[in-house]
Amino acid sequence: MEFVAGNPRRIVHLADRSLTARTAKMTTGVLRYGSSESVAVIDTEHAGSTTGSVLNVGGDVPIVATLEEAMAFEPDTLLIGVTPVGGRLPEEWRPMLLKALESGLDLWAGMHEFLTEDAEFVAAAARGGAHLRDLRKPAKDIPVGAARCRDANSYVCLT
Repeated sequence: MEFVAGNPRRIVHLADRSLTARTAKMTTGVLRYGSSESVAVIDTEHAGSTTGSVLNVGGDVPIVATLEEAMAFEPDTLLIGVTPVGGRLPEEWRPMLLKALESGLDLWAGMHEFLTEDAEFVAAAARGGAHLRDLRKPAKDIPVGAARCRDANSYVCLT
């Protein structure tokens, strides 16, 4: 299922060995404010617990140790819920992410390293019928610097 705004997802979060409110800001934000359903979090350190007990948000969303365990909750999207050091994907995550894509899970990431520019991920997504979504990559048709605020009939504060 391709991303469509307003179309709720069934998200499994990847926050392995980084599941704290400070280090898993994406996961914490989606659990707190997201409109999609978070079905599980992958974190080997807190497996067997819930996000409510670890992060004080998300209630009884289970924390599991592996992608295989997470698949039991029927997710359609894997969200990398942390920004690894340097904003780069840890090499040890690649096999799990490739398996997720080949299994048909869409992969979303907010890292500085764009997954859509990685040939191996693009190929795995094609094989599994999955989609890659780089959350930090702006759409090509966003008008920037068009000075449209001059035409507004109100006071505008640009930030």
